[in-house]
Amino acid sequence: MASHGVNKPRRPSPENNVKVRIRSDITRFDATGRVPDGENESIEYVTEGLLRERGGLVSLSYEESRDVGMSGVLTNLVFQKTDRSRLSLVRRGFSPVSMVFDTVNPRHVCTYSNDVMPLEFCIFTREIQNGVEPEKGGVIRLDYDIEIHGFRAERNRMTLSLSPLVRTGG
Repeated sequence: MASHGVNKPRRPSPENNVKVRIRSDITRFDATGRVPDGENESIEYVTEGLLRERGGLVSLSYEESRDVGMSGVLTNLVFQKTDRSRLSLVRRGFSPVSMVFDTVNPRHVCTYSNDVMPLEFCIFTREIQNGVEPEKGGVIRLDYDIEIHGFRAERNRMTLSLSPLVRTGG
């Protein structure tokens, strides 16, 4: 006898709370392609995130730091477990943005939303190193340029280090 409308039990997806250490080294360029004095910046902070795997996709969700002016912004990084040459980053909240990092097709047009009007820019991916495993954490390194109207405006070297979150006490 066939049963219709009965849901088969789904395997639970592995989810891990992780500590996320984020470091961005940013170099800004002027219209001539030179780096003006004082236009290098490093940002580093630690937050908590959720690392999951579902259907061959790995995702990392974390809230950005208010210390860097991004209070209430939720970031979600997604990549295929079998293809580490591409990942997507989506930020929701204040000034949402979607970015694609891809070493096979390195140039992607992205949109940054703000209160005035959306701003289109281009991400040019130089390198992705992705050693993240959903069960253990790991490190993602991104090296990319941001281009605005065909000019390189910024180079960003971002490192996300993920480690299992260990809670003490009860």
